[in-house]
Amino acid sequence: MYNLFLFLLGTCIGSFLNVCIYRIPEGQSIIYPPSSCPNCKKRIPILYLIPVIGYFLTKGSCFNCGEKISPIYPLIELLGGILALITFNFSTSWIEGIIYYNLFMVLVAITVIDLRTMTIPDLFNIYLILAYFPYLLYKGLYSHFLSAILFFTAFFLIAVVSKGGMGGGDIKLAFTLGLYLGIAKGIVAVLLAFFIGGVIGTFLLLKGESRKKAIPFGPYLSLGTIVAYFLGERLIFLYFSFF
Repeated sequence: MYNLFLFLLGTCIGSFLNVCIYRIPEGQSIIYPPSSCPNCKKRIPILYLIPVIGYFLTKGSCFNCGEKISPIYPLIELLGGILALITFNFSTSWIEGIIYYNLFMVLVAITVIDLRTMTIPDLFNIYLILAYFPYLLYKGLYSHFLSAILFFTAFFLIAVVSKGGMGGGDIKLAFTLGLYLGIAKGIVAVLLAFFIGGVIGTFLLLKGESRKKAIPFGPYLSLGTIVAYFLGERLIFLYFSFF
């Protein structure tokens, strides 16, 4: 029953996240007006707003005009439920679960927006820092502040040396992730991000993509952060066990 509650709550949060992903880059309110079809502007009935189920009830189309609805919406709702299950069962306390589930959901939003617009809204980083700061003080994780500065500086230097190869949004996100993960897991997250980015970048080059084509790095940082939170200690242990 507990896990079912977590999953259902997570899908509802995922549904709200869809609103944030669509409206925040456009500078729109995430509260008003109520959800409506982007094409015909018709307000969506409550029945069709039920996470995941609503998508299938409408067969993936607007109930009024028939405009196709992107499958990314139910996928994010499902991801919200799955992340809630994993995070709260993994975390050592409710407070930790809330803090890091909040982080992961914002990272999902950042991933979708960065892939779509090649930007990371500053609002997300500001929100994450403000949300984490009381927890940092409560747990006495002052070293995390130093790791945040370290990662911010490292990414800033990469941007300078590469002459814009790293975006400003990525630099700010590196500060935020250093704040949440600390130095050890933060290094794991960054290494994973560069590794995943390198693999995907190589694949795109083999497909004929131009070397000059910009590739968003936020999604790789986000994925690296989530993996590092859950598996960082194991990966560090495996690395040192080879020596």
